[in-house]
Amino acid sequence: MLSLFRFAQRTVSHTPFPRALPSRIPAPLPISFPSSSAVDVINQAISRFAGPVRYFAYRPKQEPIKQWKIFRGDKVQVLSGKDAGKQGFVLKVFRKKNAVRVQGVNMVKKAIRATDQTEGGWIRKFMPVHVSTVALIDPEKKVPTRIAWRFLKSGTRVRISKKSGALIRKPKRRPVQLQVKTGLKDTVPDKVLERTYLAPEIIPKIQQRMAMRK
Repeated sequence: MLSLFRFAQRTVSHTPFPRALPSRIPAPLPISFPSSSAVDVINQAISRFAGPVRYFAYRPKQEPIKQWKIFRGDKVQVLSGKDAGKQGFVLKVFRKKNAVRVQGVNMVKKAIRATDQTEGGWIRKFMPVHVSTVALIDPEKKVPTRIAWRFLKSGTRVRISKKSGALIRKPKRRPVQLQVKTGLKDTVPDKVLERTYLAPEIIPKIQQRMAMRK
């Protein structure tokens, strides 16, 4: 990096030429840079030899898609990438990243550190892919297709395949199962409905009101 900076400094600084030059030798033209900052000078010096500078760590910010056409449970096919042509079901949708996780697609190996409860090692995991690289499958022709939104007579908004005109129904949502774990300070569900106290002066009034209702 330092050598490139020195090369740029030598290039920018115009070396004085002798007043009398031979007529046969043309005078060298000075290199003109659009900006005098050191960063621009170094980038231009690198681009002369190695091509344009590429920023591998930069990733443009994803603007979330407003209208999604692919949902969890849909069967899709990968259009590009190392897994092009593979079909699978959508396991999860990442709306903020405009990505989906497809079963059997983009499998990678990840290292896990050893803990007190688990052992370290390698695991295989399905990583998300961008939603633009997958397409829904036509239920009749079994090929990837684009879709269009249409309305039924009942007013329900549905997806229609553009290749065959077949109806692509939305997958049913799986029921959410809540796992309740009782702690040391939680009350057992059987004891929540248990009546533990009744004021003796209120009992006759309650019995009288119940008798009047009957």
